[in-house]
Amino acid sequence: NDLYFPSSFFPAFGSFPAFAFSANPNLDPEQSETYELLIRSSSFGIDWSLSLFQTKITDLIENVSTFDVVNNRIDGTVNNVSEAEIEGVEFSASTRIRQWQFDLSANYQEPRNEDTDNILIRRPLATANLQVSRNFGQLDLGASWQLQGHRFDGGNKLAGYGTVDIFGGFSASENLNISVRIANIF
Repeated sequence: NDLYFPSSFFPAFGSFPAFAFSANPNLDPEQSETYELLIRSSSFGIDWSLSLFQTKITDLIENVSTFDVVNNRIDGTVNNVSEAEIEGVEFSASTRIRQWQFDLSANYQEPRNEDTDNILIRRPLATANLQVSRNFGQLDLGASWQLQGHRFDGGNKLAGYGTVDIFGGFSASENLNISVRIANIF
């Protein structure tokens, strides 16, 4: 596992002109406990669920990067966050309109470092996904739109973003399926 290997184990891969990664042999494994309250139902042809969750994590493994001004590069490693908590709510719904399948999910969470009371780095507070697909006999086609809300990294607030993927599949026989996905087309 690269998280635990000493840097000298992979000198050809551990250092690049603009990026250097140092392994951390002192990492402890993550441990977590999750509680969830889930309500699931079907109304007016829409299957939906609403979930409230809380996860407490001990020794969360987190990527840490710093900018080395002298060598003009980013130095990276992994460290443990002794106590973290992620609380949130998730909603999902799916329905079929004519022969089109619509799947929607949205999540809001507060991923918090309990030691510093800061939001955990590189974790969006909100996400959403919409997927539309249809089956045409042996052919499946679809598209998905993913949204990631803002996140924090190194004290900076990073903007949210969205991506669109398209996908398809062909069932050539009972034992042969051919699939293709083009991710982040725009």
